[in-house]
Amino acid sequence: MAELLILRHAKSSWAIPGLKDHDRPLNDRGRRDAPRMGELLASEGLLPDAVLCSTACRTMQTWELLSKAARCDVQPRYEEEIYLAGAGDLLEQLHKIPESCRRGMIIGHNPGMEILVAMLTGRQVTMPTAALVFVEIHGSWKAISSGRFIRQWKPKEL
Repeated sequence: MAELLILRHAKSSWAIPGLKDHDRPLNDRGRRDAPRMGELLASEGLLPDAVLCSTACRTMQTWELLSKAARCDVQPRYEEEIYLAGAGDLLEQLHKIPESCRRGMIIGHNPGMEILVAMLTGRQVTMPTAALVFVEIHGSWKAISSGRFIRQWKPKEL
């Protein structure tokens, strides 16, 4: 059975006036929380085999810091379509994960990430920045339509 890690990007900065939303970097808290989530993945033995990531600066930085802390050398697939996508579009993106992948990860934005969790598992969750949800997937990546909620982690609870 396949597993899915759903990660909302870490906290971003609003400090640069006029900067496009897509280009906002992580703030101090985000740069602190992303590695903590990477350490969590490593300690729980939950490193992904494949990663889909939004092209927004904050999501790419989240992956860079998380993967370094986790010592995970997976090369992500950056997809512009994940940026601010709705849950249906995110579900379509998951079809890009190779069938050989045992554990996939998607890194994106709210509200899409929360709605994706609800769509797959029937469970309503709140996903603050850098929150992570672990889902067991029913079926293949190409036909993914549901899953079982396993666990959620939030940086403030670590």
